[in-house]
Amino acid sequence: MGAVHRFLHDDNKVSVVVPAGGCVAGTPLKIGSLFGIPETTQDAAELASLLTRGYVKLPKGAVAIAAGVALYWDAENAQVDARPLGQFVGVCSTAALSGDAKVKCLLVPGMHGTSKRVAVGVLDASAGLAVGAHTFGPEIPDNAVIDRAWYDVLTTFQSATDAATIALGIETDDDECFVAATAISAGGNIYDAGLQATLMDAGQIATAFKTAGARQLVATVAVEALTAGKLVVVAEYTVTE
Repeated sequence: MGAVHRFLHDDNKVSVVVPAGGCVAGTPLKIGSLFGIPETTQDAAELASLLTRGYVKLPKGAVAIAAGVALYWDAENAQVDARPLGQFVGVCSTAALSGDAKVKCLLVPGMHGTSKRVAVGVLDASAGLAVGAHTFGPEIPDNAVIDRAWYDVLTTFQSATDAATIALGIETDDDECFVAATAISAGGNIYDAGLQATLMDAGQIATAFKTAGARQLVATVAVEALTAGKLVVVAEYTVTE
């Protein structure tokens, strides 16, 4: 007879070693693919009990969210979002208005592995964006094979003389794997409002790209600063290791 796998504990809560920076009771904590709510305030390297299942209230942005909508953790803004801006964390249990600071959520541990995932990042130059590299969007894990990407320009990009160039890609590894540096005034109008293709639009292995570490999307602005513009990049990927 094979060995009996013994019950360890109720999986609504798990005991974790707190990472650098510590944790605060009631403030969401993400450790790798593990997401939950600490019950106590602890310093780094101490043990904390993390609620990973159940009903909680989580911070949200100024948008309405309907009951039953999947919620994702937007680590950049420390709030949940109905768009897949990060890891799936649960489901909205009670509709929330745009003016509500928090939303009621049923925490549901996400499934991770080789299934297809999507990273959605927002590049906003509405208040201006200086020359240089700007990371944005959720963290894409190490060994993620990105095989398709596209973007939606919500507001046409502008600069003082419209000579600014923008490149889109993945930080550190290849900052032009989506779009090579192109002037916003160039023919083709790839930085004018509307849906736009990237070098990975066809989803073919010949143009696929594999991350060499945890990365973010990056936009590289050159020649002159942007004065207006906003786009959303959508990148599909699978973690293979």
